[in-house]
Amino acid sequence: MRTNVFPQTFAPQRTDKDFRDGLYEEHYQKKRIAGSNQTVKISSPILKLPIDMIEDFIVADSLHLLHLGVMKKLLKNYTVGNNGKRWNSYEKSMISSKLNCIRLPIEIHRAVRSIESLSHWKATECATFLHYVGISLLDQSLDSEHFENSLCLFCATTICSSDNYHDLLGVAQTMFEKFIINYESFFGSITSNLHNLVHVVEEVKRFGSLPSISSYPFENYLYKIKQMVRSGKLPLNQIINRLSEQNSLKSSSKISQEQYPMLSCFDAKSVYYERVKLATGFTLRNRFEDQWFLTDDQSIIAFKNASKIGIVGSKLAEYTYLFETPMCSKIIRTYKSYNVSRFEEEKLYCYESVFCKLVAVTVDKRTTFTPLLHTLPKCSQ
Repeated sequence: MRTNVFPQTFAPQRTDKDFRDGLYEEHYQKKRIAGSNQTVKISSPILKLPIDMIEDFIVADSLHLLHLGVMKKLLKNYTVGNNGKRWNSYEKSMISSKLNCIRLPIEIHRAVRSIESLSHWKATECATFLHYVGISLLDQSLDSEHFENSLCLFCATTICSSDNYHDLLGVAQTMFEKFIINYESFFGSITSNLHNLVHVVEEVKRFGSLPSISSYPFENYLYKIKQMVRSGKLPLNQIINRLSEQNSLKSSSKISQEQYPMLSCFDAKSVYYERVKLATGFTLRNRFEDQWFLTDDQSIIAFKNASKIGIVGSKLAEYTYLFETPMCSKIIRTYKSYNVSRFEEEKLYCYESVFCKLVAVTVDKRTTFTPLLHTLPKCSQ
């Protein structure tokens, strides 16, 4: 298998002008002149487009770069790698048993399988591990240096995954660079995926947060298209026919506009609702994995029920920062608690005070709380 190794991580950036002027010889195909030993460059038709040949081609696709790329590669180094930090069978078994006990919110549709099944993990499983689960497990499985380096990746990726953290992009750049340097000292060579972390922040500044430039929607739609093909005969005709049918159904049916908050599961005994939907992909209900949310004043609240005017809940009495290096976790609103059964007095919280939903992951006796990224408000507060 071919692997591109980048011996120099930080180098002068290439430019559109230099590319169009043909200064990057290795990126041009060549053809031999008939009857001669001379070759000439083949000009790409893409050069005719009014685009920047360097900056307009996105490499910061979270699905391939971060989830199936860096995160999966990092875990492979600890599971099957030829380095001194490889987990033994007992350690992998313990991690897997803890993964099997984790219950995730309703918005996360795929549970993370055992670490022994890492080679079969889907991109969404790697994403869940990177954003919500890994920080609860890796501090018990890695030494302090390796765990702090994984926190650099977690913090930098979290910052780049929401417009709410836009003011922290400079910090994310520093952490990506630190992660790359430490990775090289831990595991050796830097491949293209690792190198491309250097360009993530500049692309987020240029195009928007990572979810807005991700290929997940295209991969999901591609799956739907594949389901439309029932045989190998005239596949394009089949797809066009099914799409035409769907479009005709959409035009003939009335699309109702959802009004938030949407209350459901009415309890006649308490005259309250047991479930409320605050936005697309943002549901609170009276189950442990779905009851936690953060308020504007950084209070962690456990949902009990809801009404038309607000949410009845209780503030968690004991919680603190999850980590203090490489940055204080309070800045990205990540906390931990060793007692999730002790609350302050129950009260009513207006819907306007809800900041985001929290993913609660309990490992042993500690519960970590991390913002469900897509529920964060777009502007920083």
